[in-house]
Amino acid sequence: MADLKVLIDQLDELSVDIRATADQTVSADVPQGTAEQLENIIIKLQGVKADIGGLQHVFVQAYQNLMSGSVASFVNLSDEIGGEVKEQEILLKLLQPTSESITEIQNYREKKRTSAFFDHLSAVSECVPALGWVSVEPKPGPYIKQSCDSGQYYSNRVLQTTFKGQNEKHVEWVEALVKVFEDLHEYVMEYHSTGLVWNELAPVATETSVATGRAPPPSTGSSGGDDTGVHQIYVQAFQNFLSISSASFVSLSNEIGGNVAEQAALFQRALDAESAFIVVASECKKPKPEHLAQLLQPTSESISEIQAYRENKRSSKLFNHLSAVSECVPALGWVSVDPKPGQYVQQMVESSQFYGNQVLQDFTGKDEKHVKWVEALMKFLEDLIAYVMRYHPTGLVWNEEGSPPPVY
Repeated sequence: MADLKVLIDQLDELSVDIRATADQTVSADVPQGTAEQLENIIIKLQGVKADIGGLQHVFVQAYQNLMSGSVASFVNLSDEIGGEVKEQEILLKLLQPTSESITEIQNYREKKRTSAFFDHLSAVSECVPALGWVSVEPKPGPYIKQSCDSGQYYSNRVLQTTFKGQNEKHVEWVEALVKVFEDLHEYVMEYHSTGLVWNELAPVATETSVATGRAPPPSTGSSGGDDTGVHQIYVQAFQNFLSISSASFVSLSNEIGGNVAEQAALFQRALDAESAFIVVASECKKPKPEHLAQLLQPTSESISEIQAYRENKRSSKLFNHLSAVSECVPALGWVSVDPKPGQYVQQMVESSQFYGNQVLQDFTGKDEKHVKWVEALMKFLEDLIAYVMRYHPTGLVWNEEGSPPPVY
């Protein structure tokens, strides 16, 4: 992410070089389709460039989710407590410009040293400099944690004083404050781990744009991400996930061979069906339930095949391997689960772990290939959960601006 501008510049330069080559082929004695092929490459490169711009929308939406989630919960509890706690919360919401608001919050604490809520005010005052992570490089995450550690002393005082056991609202308030900065730390580590990611495709920010929260108008010919780019990002992310996590598991299954390799072929077919379904979701509006079931049929049939294969091989020496896969493969059904698909996948993982542990007991110290096989299966499932929680935390994201889904 830190090299975003470099990558974009390289794409532009590559497009220019390819177009120059394409122009030369028009007059040269070369096959007629060569120029068209080169032009298609340019189009694909521009598509990649659009995807990079679209990625900006992902972390903006993630931050908005943070604000509407843990921050909103903290603000509501501050309103319920009232008094100086509520007044300071109002300052917390004034994040433009950020540095001035942080100073206001800290000054407010200093003016209220006789307040019965001084520990509350101090907890916020000590934590709020964490919002300065936006100017910290290359490790904004540890900077946030340091600020939170400073506020923890006062948070503990709130818990240890007359409020615990007498007014749980204040205990909930501390928990909500801690949650705000835990979620902020998690957000920063996921989207801005080496520093705030700027949109190198956009115009330079001005004082007016910062004050109003609106980006300056784009210059002529500028390009940026759109909703289509965001959808393409999660498709590419799923394909990357398959090329790493599933490829490792399938490879180890083939090394073990026999029934394990045969079931792995069915497993790969299920993944291919799921990948195709996700592409459809990225391009189409969400269908009605009966149509959704039709679109899911290839994946559902593959899952049933894997489970039936296990049932037909109960006498196999590798039955625990087959069962581990059979128990977890329904996790691919997360694409039809709302609003918590991640939890659904986790349940399938737990079902699979029983048989995975049986494999470990049978082969640890005897054949490490089988141990690595279990590790690869668990890694696949862990990565699937991570993918779902990052890109589809409340359910598969359909393209509501797209076309109607295909009818089979």
